[in-house]
Amino acid sequence: MIRFKKIHIIDFLSYAALFTAFICASNGELTNTNSTLIYYLPFAVCAVALLLECIVQKKIHFPSYVLWRVLVLIFFIITLLYAIDYDSTFTGVKRYLLQTIVVLLLAMKCWESQESRVLLVKLCVSAILINMIYMFSETSLTLLFSGHRLGISSINRSWNANSVGMTATFAAILTIYLYLFHRKTRQKKETVFCALLTLFFTVTFILSGSRKTILLAAITFILYYIFYSKSHLIRNILLSIIAISAILYALYAVPFLYNSIGYRLENLFDFLSGTGG
Repeated sequence: MIRFKKIHIIDFLSYAALFTAFICASNGELTNTNSTLIYYLPFAVCAVALLLECIVQKKIHFPSYVLWRVLVLIFFIITLLYAIDYDSTFTGVKRYLLQTIVVLLLAMKCWESQESRVLLVKLCVSAILINMIYMFSETSLTLLFSGHRLGISSINRSWNANSVGMTATFAAILTIYLYLFHRKTRQKKETVFCALLTLFFTVTFILSGSRKTILLAAITFILYYIFYSKSHLIRNILLSIIAISAILYALYAVPFLYNSIGYRLENLFDFLSGTGG
């Protein structure tokens, strides 16, 4: 079991800055805010933390992903020269540039040690959990159980249903990562906690009614389960088929699930088969 070392003040500031960024990134109202102060807050605190990290470490890490991101940023800046709608293009480039600051700080902390990476995953899952709980507390359950998607139609226009679903899926995958990381040392209560978290995030992305989210989650979970134990490959495939069948049946048979996501999957299957648009 990893025992986390004592966190120094610079480390604390960096983790606090990244937690702030995670909170803002997974909150629809903070992401789409009209407040300049709130909009720039996560990027500003991460920039300060990144500067302090560079001063203390006297270096900055550029793993391949960061180098790739910088190259994409340069390409985006070049597109400003021939953009049809300069303002909207500039807004996208500006946001990508600001997000790169967060990525640079994240890369520096991930580079340090495995315990730093695990801590960052825990901070990310915690931030998403806080926002999902807040979102449900503000959600109209009457609308939700009448078939409206979790997001714009059941809260307000700041919460995009697809973004909600993708964020919840991401959190579910990270929770499973934490569960597997501690598989040799975890206690029963930790197993139950991870299972409940995964279930909560799963219910969240199902209620979002996002088709791309459902496909992403299904492909990720099923492929992992199938290949997790190669000695039981046939068994895992059969169990995956049974699980998929049970989930599809529930999405079609339960009225509020059908109204939120079932009919959307039905339309998707019709489109893939050439019978729908």
